Amino acid sequence: MSNKSKRYTVEFKKQIVELINNGKWYFKASCTDNGTKIDIIKANEDKYSISAMCRVLIIKEIEY
Repeated sequence: MSNKSKRYTVEFKKQIVELINNGKWYFKASCTDNGTKIDIIKANEDKYSISAMCRVLIIKEIEY
């Protein structure tokens, strides 16, 4: 497991998604790994279109 993988545990990703959804954290897409972006998309796919979230999060739809 790489150092980056250790930094972004599943629990940490869940906490980030919760903070973003509650408006308590500013999300900067260009500095976030794709795993976190995918977690955010999955957590919000019932609220927003996947293609729109991919554009905002700067991730290709095919990667999701």
